[in-house]
Amino acid sequence: MLSLKPDDRLPAIQELDRLATLDDVWKDDLGGFLNLRAIASLLYRDHSDPAVDEAQSRMWQLALHLEEGAPERTARALEQARDALRQALDAEKRGEKIDPPRSTAA
Repeated sequence: MLSLKPDDRLPAIQELDRLATLDDVWKDDLGGFLNLRAIASLLYRDHSDPAVDEAQSRMWQLALHLEEGAPERTARALEQARDALRQALDAEKRGEKIDPPRSTAA
C-alpha cells in the first residue's frame, strides 16, 4: 500500500497500529515493538517523500529481525523445557512426588 500510494499513508499506519496489538508477537521483543511504533510515528508525523523510503527500509529491517529472532526464541523455549525436565528428573530421583505437566491444548 505504501509503495503504490505513498501520499495515502493512513491505511499503512492503521495496519502498523493493528500489528502492534499482536501481544504474542511482541511480548518478548520490546526492540521490535518499539521499531514498529517508530515506523508508524514516522509515517504519521513526516509527510515528506524521504520518510516513505525510510519507513520501507525500517520495515525491511524489522522483517529480517523477526525472521532471524524466531529460531532464537525457539531455542530459548527448548532450553527452558530441558531445564524443567532435568529438574523434574532430579526431584524424582530424590524420591519427591512429581505432578504431571498440565496440557496447554484447548
